[in-house]
Amino acid sequence: MIFMLTFAVPLAFAQKEGQTRAITMSSFASKRPAEAGGKPQGSAAAAAARKNGTYKSVGAVKGSAAGSVKLVLGAKSVARPKAAPMETRTADIGVTMWKLRPPIPTDTGRPIPVRVGDGTQMWTAERVSTKTQFRSGDRVRFAVESSEDGYLYIFNSEMLANGRTGEPCMIFPNAVTDDNSVRAGSPVEVPDQSERLPYFLINPERPEYRGESMTIVISDTKLNDLKLTKDASCGSRLAAGQVSRFAAGDVEIFERDDRVDAIYSDAEAAAVCGVKTRELVREQPNEKPCSERRQMSSEDPLPQSIYRVTSPKDRPVVATVRLDVPN
Repeated sequence: MIFMLTFAVPLAFAQKEGQTRAITMSSFASKRPAEAGGKPQGSAAAAAARKNGTYKSVGAVKGSAAGSVKLVLGAKSVARPKAAPMETRTADIGVTMWKLRPPIPTDTGRPIPVRVGDGTQMWTAERVSTKTQFRSGDRVRFAVESSEDGYLYIFNSEMLANGRTGEPCMIFPNAVTDDNSVRAGSPVEVPDQSERLPYFLINPERPEYRGESMTIVISDTKLNDLKLTKDASCGSRLAAGQVSRFAAGDVEIFERDDRVDAIYSDAEAAAVCGVKTRELVREQPNEKPCSERRQMSSEDPLPQSIYRVTSPKDRPVVATVRLDVPN
């Protein structure tokens, strides 16, 4: 059950030598076109800050790309046998998570409609790090961007007490027949901007709930042989025999070291196509279909985090993002 073990790996399992590593923002921006979808968004100063800024390493997770692997599962360790040498590749997955909050006078950018009591207010979506701890009642949204063209799949599992996880569900695309192709520079937002209330409400319904774990898969080809079973609670559940194909490689996680683009912007609002989860509850059903995503340029806001994945060349690129909700 490699897929389930991948869900349980904590960010605290970090390579100490990686803490001083950094990559430049321009290295990710170069994966986008110089101009796309119209004029670049934001000020020239913001664009310069992105080019001169860096992403700093905040942790790493050893996967199954090569060598002997140990995964930390609570107080236990699980050893894997040493694998034969294989050809690998490295790819980047950009991830941005926003938490919504009441606005302050200095806020700029695109506000988000939020249900408060019997009415609706316009709140600010502010970027948060991969180490953020969420609470019941928080309103969140996120975006995924690939450095390579391919096909995007997102699998979600509840994190439970004592390192346990729920069974994974496919939350993007909604069905195997949907168009889930992605291009470099075309983020997918969850939920998308077309929704009346485009955010998730963290609403735990059982005491052992500890958050959500989302495994992001970028495949070179469409996974037409993916086996799913219908499930009333999440739509499509991944069949038990399918989990091992999504073993993660070695992942190093980088965070932006600046506060440029902290507030959700008009450029980011152009990315669409949302999904659904279980404990992350939509407050309003989606009344509009997804529209075509706008491709962002190298001058537009860059992701808050980069998951740099080294994995076997013949396998999909896989990374796991956690939303921790402590008891």
